[in-house]
Amino acid sequence: MALRRLNPDRRGRSAANGHGPSPNGQRAMGQVTDLAAFRPRSRREPIGAAPLRAEFYLDLESPFTYLAAERVQRTFADLAWIPAFARVVRREPAALEREIATATARAAALRLPLVWPEQWPGNTTGAMRAASYAATQGRAAGFVVAACRLAWAGGFDLEDAQVLAEAAAAANLSPEAALRAARDPAHDAAIDAAGRRIAAAGADRLPAVLIRDAVFVGEQRIAEAAAYARAGAAERA
Repeated sequence: MALRRLNPDRRGRSAANGHGPSPNGQRAMGQVTDLAAFRPRSRREPIGAAPLRAEFYLDLESPFTYLAAERVQRTFADLAWIPAFARVVRREPAALEREIATATARAAALRLPLVWPEQWPGNTTGAMRAASYAATQGRAAGFVVAACRLAWAGGFDLEDAQVLAEAAAAANLSPEAALRAARDPAHDAAIDAAGRRIAAAGADRLPAVLIRDAVFVGEQRIAEAAAYARAGAAERA
């Protein structure tokens, strides 16, 4: 089965940032899942010996989840990855053109490639179910990071079974189990409940980080959330 890439002609957005496709116009799967060359070279500061636990609420449909995922993975030592449907969280319909402009500018600032699917916003229900399953197995971080790289750095369709299987394998999950989860609507209740929970805490969009009763909405507030976690750890020391 060939991998289905969404709208390969729109890869010019990433090329404009200096991260275009290879000369033959194709990305291999191994290239898609390795973004080391695009990450800023910066020294990680320790979060502290006893960090506060943070919860990262995410929807794979959002480019801002992709822009946040690897940074939260590197920043928080004690982090729960919680798939939540953004449609439950939003208080009003998203302004798509504004989201495109903002995400494109943020990707350029972070020096990350960004490929816009032709059908965005699209259906990522199956991928979210697989992410929910990954969370129950303690593998959500690996799955979400791999899925985001495939979708937003490579332009692959997360509803394609082979793409989901690739993300699962990258997270050391059984691809077969992840694909079964993607077809199982029983996971939807937990994802809906997570959306209602973070919305009740004060979030109006995703991604969002919850620490104690403090909510940090949007990928641009990751550093602020990390500082809050460090301050809380210092208070407990």
